[in-house]
Amino acid sequence: MSRKLGRVDPHRFIFDLDAAILGQILQTLRESPWLPLVRDVGPNKRGVYAIFLKGRVVFVGKALRSATPGKQSIRERLNEHVAKVADRPKLPPHELNCQFLTIKNDRLVGAAECRLINFFKPEWNDWGFDE
Repeated sequence: MSRKLGRVDPHRFIFDLDAAILGQILQTLRESPWLPLVRDVGPNKRGVYAIFLKGRVVFVGKALRSATPGKQSIRERLNEHVAKVADRPKLPPHELNCQFLTIKNDRLVGAAECRLINFFKPEWNDWGFDE
């Protein structure tokens, strides 16, 4: 808040875009159903997704037109993760779930992914699926 002669200025407004994006994304993600991480689980749309292992967020990703050539939908990105998990015997597939949100705008997809990664600090975003 701004101060004027030691007093709070009741007319000053500062919009916190990061907090607004994170708040809306988290609320909507929490309302999204948990689904098993299986082949073809997501829609053929762009957006963000979270992968959970035993109830904790371990990976946050995005699917958008301007990045990830050939993997432009949530379904394609999640299918890629399903294939990786199949090659990891220490990762029991029945303990993996996902949630996703479809977002029309690529800039908002990137912003949402960044905010979710900063909020959850998922360990697989740092080192991948090699457990």
